[in-house]
Amino acid sequence: MLVRRLGAGALCFLASVSLVCGRVSSDTGDKQLARVKGVVGYQLSATSDFKPIFGRLDLPDDAFAITKPNGSAVLRLKDSSEIDIGENTKVQVGAFNAASSGNQNTIVLNGGALHFNIRHPQGGQSNYRFVTATSQIAVRGTEGFLIAGANGTQVVCVSCAAGDVSVQVGQQTVSIVTNQTLTVLGSNPLTATTSITANPTVNNPAINQFNGNQNPFSPTGNTGVDPTGSFSGAGTGAAGAGAGSVVTTVGAAAAAGGVAAAVASSNKGPAPAATPTPTPTPPPSGPGTLVLQLSFAGATTFPLTFSWPFSQLNATTVATFTCTPSNIVTCTPQQSLTNGTLNGILTGQLLAPGSFTVGGSASGYTLTPTTFNVFGAVTQANPPSGPIAFTQVPGSQNVTVSQAPAGSTLTASINCPGGASAANVTLTGATGPSPLTFTVNAVSAPTSNPPPAVACTITVTGQGDGPHASLSIPVNVTSTGIGISSHRRKAL
Repeated sequence: MLVRRLGAGALCFLASVSLVCGRVSSDTGDKQLARVKGVVGYQLSATSDFKPIFGRLDLPDDAFAITKPNGSAVLRLKDSSEIDIGENTKVQVGAFNAASSGNQNTIVLNGGALHFNIRHPQGGQSNYRFVTATSQIAVRGTEGFLIAGANGTQVVCVSCAAGDVSVQVGQQTVSIVTNQTLTVLGSNPLTATTSITANPTVNNPAINQFNGNQNPFSPTGNTGVDPTGSFSGAGTGAAGAGAGSVVTTVGAAAAAGGVAAAVASSNKGPAPAATPTPTPTPPPSGPGTLVLQLSFAGATTFPLTFSWPFSQLNATTVATFTCTPSNIVTCTPQQSLTNGTLNGILTGQLLAPGSFTVGGSASGYTLTPTTFNVFGAVTQANPPSGPIAFTQVPGSQNVTVSQAPAGSTLTASINCPGGASAANVTLTGATGPSPLTFTVNAVSAPTSNPPPAVACTITVTGQGDGPHASLSIPVNVTSTGIGISSHRRKAL
């Protein structure tokens, strides 16, 4: 196990000298939430009041376990699986199901970071399903990390055999094994980008918090960055180079957010009694964190005008920002400083696709320059426009599509509706870097009479989730029989 973990007894001692420690048993409940440090609590629903805990409690079905800044907790499950919960995290836990039931345990991470140690069930069925705004992760007997934020999801395998971790992102499924990290960037699972890297290349503060704020994979001299923007873990800040519609907060130790996902309700009993409210911590006397919120389309046309709000509590000076390079981005702050509160709008334009960097400072607080990716529209280059027409079959034509910047991954797929009477058209070389040239192969024409106006549609998907992240190209196959192949598509 790469990550040093405290034993159950040590966790309990750190949480409270009066806390009696032990595993979840049949007479206590099947989901036990235990405070380790800081402010930890729960909500019975997404809109109910937050109730802090000071020891441990049996968590009701579908309740939300919540940690505040500098807080942490552990969730112990009846099958001896454990989930460590990092700071600034909100997680919804569904009803517990034994592996023998054939039902999955669903855990929804609304935002933040988890370190999970899942007991390996008997048989081959994955028994745990983690859900984020962009991904569904089937887990079977493994140790790893899960981080979720406004910019996406990161799944890290510490100890995962082949088939233990399967991640569904939109219409694609990705499997990872020991020493691999999957990063999903974007807010829309249908257009989010995925990449797999080796764990030693990962330096995410959301992960490091579970190891004494030290990188468990590779000793480094810096705090790293969280590509998901989860704001869980020391040194949290903006995401690294991202794709898609990015909504992030730069340099802020904000509470975890995220998109709420539902878990089927199966409440088994009354809510636990409310516990006393802790004495609030007084606010800091110095300047607060400088917060900048960025949002931009992940695939767009240019120039694109933006307005990004920023703020700082207890500020003493106005903020300065840098946006580079000037051929990609320009920005100008418009701001006011009233009674020690800084508010403003960073206005500007994205002028071209590519990578750009934003940084800033105010009242002694510095936003580390952070790099983002912005992509152009997916376009048809050759032929310059659709449709692709075939007057006899079999036949083939080459089509070139592009998306700036060059090298962006493009994927083409084709749909020919009509069941057994549909045209049979296939693609060759349908995935690759931009500019991408693929071949359209018309094997047979539709047999319906009259033939459809559009026999098939090619969909080219690029990077990002903006309004121009994909392109549709119609394909007409109008042959009436000359050269028709005997090969037919199977009925849908």
